[in-house]
Amino acid sequence: MYTLNELIKASKKPCQGRSQKLCVLGNCSTQFLARAIKGYAFLDGLSMDVLDADYDQITEQILDAGSALYKFQPDIVVIYICSEKLFEEFCTDTDPHSFAEKKLALIKAYHERISQKCGAKILQFNFAEPSDRIFGNFGAKTPVSFIFQLRKLNYLLQELMAEEKNVFPVDLLSIQSRIGYDSFFPSVQYHSAKLTIDLNCLPEVAKNVIDVIKAMNGYRKKCVILDLDNTLWGGNVGDCDLGELEIGSVGRGHAFSDFQRYIKQLKERGIILAVCSKNNEETAKKPFECLEDMELKLSDIIIFTANWEDKASNIRNIISSLNISADSVVFIDDNPFERNAVKSLIPEIAVPEMPEDPADFVSVLKSYNYFETSSYSADDKMRTEQYRTEFRRKEDLSCFEDYGSYLESLDMQAVCAPFDQLHFARIAELSQRSNQFNLRTVRYTEEDIKRISPRESIQWEYI
Repeated sequence: MYTLNELIKASKKPCQGRSQKLCVLGNCSTQFLARAIKGYAFLDGLSMDVLDADYDQITEQILDAGSALYKFQPDIVVIYICSEKLFEEFCTDTDPHSFAEKKLALIKAYHERISQKCGAKILQFNFAEPSDRIFGNFGAKTPVSFIFQLRKLNYLLQELMAEEKNVFPVDLLSIQSRIGYDSFFPSVQYHSAKLTIDLNCLPEVAKNVIDVIKAMNGYRKKCVILDLDNTLWGGNVGDCDLGELEIGSVGRGHAFSDFQRYIKQLKERGIILAVCSKNNEETAKKPFECLEDMELKLSDIIIFTANWEDKASNIRNIISSLNISADSVVFIDDNPFERNAVKSLIPEIAVPEMPEDPADFVSVLKSYNYFETSSYSADDKMRTEQYRTEFRRKEDLSCFEDYGSYLESLDMQAVCAPFDQLHFARIAELSQRSNQFNLRTVRYTEEDIKRISPRESIQWEYI
């Protein structure tokens, strides 16, 4: 993680090539946040021009057609409404029961106005939770407490953003929950300079903003390649009986089971899984086949590589077989020697520094936020089977004398059709995730696809 000083220094570097334009709107002091975002973008290889709009002028900037916001013609607008200002408004509200609904209506109006006037993508911060103890614990029950209304607002905001294809969340509440509110909120600086995020926490917030933007731009992790011994279970499968491996209730097994559950959830949302282990393949597969406590199954793994070759060569073969780029891969291994070797030989690949204690595996992996995404569809859940099918096709190809015979055997049928509402989400997802045939590498949201799709009906043509 970069320091704020590093980010501020980087923010002074000139933009290279075509820059994305980002405008920060806030009802608190946002100058350091804007500089941190620009600095993080530069250090992460993005060229970004950032405008920090006037202090506490969100409504004025959005409503005024001649404001600095619209003159800037941003590609992205960040909206940060701080909880501390909301509390001040709540204290003077004569109808606190409807506070959340009124604020949500205002936010929705903001989103609609920005979309109408400039079509920029919107990054909406959700709301950190101050330590409101006016009612003590009872505050979580009564609708007239601020914490009740704030939590309700966060929930309603989630529902709203689920419907808005051009709006993307920045989960400030999650960051605050990890750090702790007392460390996150600088009370002295707030009352003197209206700073609502501690300067030491700004790099984390800026990272999350850039992570979301990179996902919108098509930078995504698609695959996790896993070591086995002391990564998915405790112990070496080739050196002990299966019953001695630490998994489930054996030794530290609960920690390894939790890690497998986390990896399984990644697979369920569309991340493809592969194995790269120094072992005999038959031996390496036995825990998957014989141990009931294994959360991961062989059916979850696309490519299972277990041999005595060096891991970097095996990983290159896995990447080639999946036809993905190295920078879309995360390699997880408990062994620092193997991690360093892979990082040295395949610098594009992401290799997290895993802790010695497996109880910390999940929290450390979460901290990297490798798996940020800007879209999700039902097709994502089918990705493992799609890649498995493609991998089998490549294997089947070797059985034919020539490529033409192989294609004929597939009996494929191409369909040429205009964009239709049923496929808007999938079309947008492909523009964001794939570079094949995307000659300009332009990324589109579902709202963009809806806007540019032809209105007239065109008959489908089968080729």
